[in-house]
Amino acid sequence: MANPTIQLDNSTASLIALVQLGIDVPASGSIIVTVNPNTILVNEVINDPELNVFVDAGDITLTVDAVALTAQQSKAYVGYNRVLNNENASLAPTVNDDADAGYSVNSAWIDTTNIVSYLCVDPTANGAVWVRTGGGQSSFGSPVSVGIANADGSSGLHTQSDHVHAHADQPGGSLHALVTTLVNGFMSAADKLKLDGLVQQTSGSEFTSLLSSTTLGTFQDAFPTQNIPITVTGVYMIQFEGNIAGSAGSTENEIGITRNGGGGPAVITDSQRLMQGNGGASISTYCHTFVNLTAGDIVTGVFRKASGPGTTTVGNRRITLIRFSVPA
Repeated sequence: MANPTIQLDNSTASLIALVQLGIDVPASGSIIVTVNPNTILVNEVINDPELNVFVDAGDITLTVDAVALTAQQSKAYVGYNRVLNNENASLAPTVNDDADAGYSVNSAWIDTTNIVSYLCVDPTANGAVWVRTGGGQSSFGSPVSVGIANADGSSGLHTQSDHVHAHADQPGGSLHALVTTLVNGFMSAADKLKLDGLVQQTSGSEFTSLLSSTTLGTFQDAFPTQNIPITVTGVYMIQFEGNIAGSAGSTENEIGITRNGGGGPAVITDSQRLMQGNGGASISTYCHTFVNLTAGDIVTGVFRKASGPGTTTVGNRRITLIRFSVPA
């Protein structure tokens, strides 16, 4: 549709100068505004603040395409075609700042709080599109924490190039999958319990002294200075390593493990009988798994002369405890 030809009619006896438009409307006279490359565009006339003041006061009326309008009609025409601007907003426009709210293509919006300007390019109801056209100065704000869902955001503030986002407190399991043997990820509670159950409790050793026994059938403490206290109740593997030997005539020697020291109330497990005699020696390892121990227990290794005459000796001893699991 072609733009209309606008004629400005001065109803007063004085010349009216429209300074911003560069138009002088003669006293009790008229001036035509046509649309061509050498004249002012019609929409610039309709939206001129000075003209609007004179039209609202009834000093200037309009003739549109040779149809003379009354003062009221002129006021209505200018008001209908006038572009609505918001020059004192406190935030950015939204999709609801649309045609239903009076905005149209080329409506301007100035966010004076964040010092940002916008231009409406599509006033469709509930779907208005505004594009940012500039800002008088850069205003900086702190970056927000990492979230768990996407958000378009509405702030007109900037962040600087060296900004840092706080990770924040995110719900476990929602940002990464559970860890596998091939892919990094979160650890499950069940896997953490299993890992906790594989913690080595402690170990002790005595390499400098050689212990001996000539008493038949009586267990003796093989670690007089290395008893191991249990701090966490659980299921353990206990390993006793040592050099066990017997003099001539000592045919059987044994090592074992007791709770609460060599003089404790009971042997935790059946001992291992070593058939070493007549001066024979053996580097022996005694290992027992799935031993239930309680916090406060004292664990140590023991040895004894099991049969025959002579002397049984044990040296280079080491005892190691590894906890498999913690009871539920």
